[in-house]
Amino acid sequence: MSQGTIEKFFTDVWQLREETIYPRLFGSLKSEISVIPAEFFSIPPHEFKPPPLWLHYGAVTSPPDSIRNCWAYASSGLSNPTLDQCEHPNPAEPSGLGFEVVMFTPTESPWAVRVIQWAMANQMLVAAGLVSFELVEIFDRIHLPPALCPPDPSPIKHIFVVPSPADIHLFDLPSGKVEMLLLLGITDAEMKFARAQDGSGLLELLQHHGVSRVTDVTRQSVI
Repeated sequence: MSQGTIEKFFTDVWQLREETIYPRLFGSLKSEISVIPAEFFSIPPHEFKPPPLWLHYGAVTSPPDSIRNCWAYASSGLSNPTLDQCEHPNPAEPSGLGFEVVMFTPTESPWAVRVIQWAMANQMLVAAGLVSFELVEIFDRIHLPPALCPPDPSPIKHIFVVPSPADIHLFDLPSGKVEMLLLLGITDAEMKFARAQDGSGLLELLQHHGVSRVTDVTRQSVI
């Protein structure tokens, strides 16, 4: 496969996700993508300059509509195919990292955009072997650095990774399958509950209180 053919396949997959699949899953999207800031790829104390392509990945925004009464923010880039997947696409296998992430908020939220960007940068660094962590999985809990916590007095200090709603949970690209993971903001007390009762127990508790889909940074802890 020629370099031009590989580049076209990569671009076509990216455009299909943003221009066809995401509008189908979320509704209308704002025209611009909020690209990941270069500083999110910082690996102290070493200087690291991310590949230029990484700085084109980011978060897309979908305002509320007649079907969904909340804002949606989704990553765009984690499922981009690798070079090998461009040369030898297998629709039965995961595309790129095999997932994208989404957050829902009741009002427009620059904070959610930054959380999506930060989560993307971390996962890209993990996948590249540049930091010694694992890719996220369902029921993982992630501590937010102070600079990424919502302004006080919000009690939200962590992110909880859960399955997304069934209508957006999975989609297919020519390069493979993609799972959409939902990021939920949780409190210190809810984090402690998950450590004691496991992630599925926390999800059931959040579902019981009606806060298992939309992250409202002004809500009180359910515990």
